[in-house]
Amino acid sequence: MSALAQLRDRGLHLSAKDGALTVRPREALTDDLRQVIRTNKDAILRDLAEESARSTKCQRQERIDVATRMLHQVPSRNRAFVAGEETGDGIPVTVVIRTAHGMITCELTIAKEHWSPTLFLQFLQQQDDGLPA
Repeated sequence: MSALAQLRDRGLHLSAKDGALTVRPREALTDDLRQVIRTNKDAILRDLAEESARSTKCQRQERIDVATRMLHQVPSRNRAFVAGEETGDGIPVTVVIRTAHGMITCELTIAKEHWSPTLFLQFLQQQDDGLPA
C-alpha cells in the first residue's frame, strides 16, 4: 500500500501545490504520521500529481462528450463548447468543431478575468456565419 493510501486510510486529506504538501485535519497528525510524510514526500507528491492528471483528463473527456452530444442533437450546428470549473490557470474551455471529415476538438484555458460565455458564443456564431454552405 502506498504512503498516500496509508495516510488516507487514517482519515487524512492531502493536497499539493508548488511542491508543498497540505495535510488536513492537522490535529489528526501524529509524530509517526509526520515521519511517514517526511520519508515518502517525493512519492506522495508524485502520486498526487498523477491523480490530478487523471482527473483533468477525465474532466476534459467529459466536456468533449457533452459538446459532441450537443452537435449530434442539432445537426445544423457546426461548433459547440463546454466550459469547465476554474483551475489555478483559468477556465478550461473545450471546443468541438464539426467538419466534413469528422469532429475536431481543442482545449483552451482562458484567464478568469477575460472569460465571458456570451462573448465566446458570439465569437463561435460569427465563425459559423463565415462558413461556406
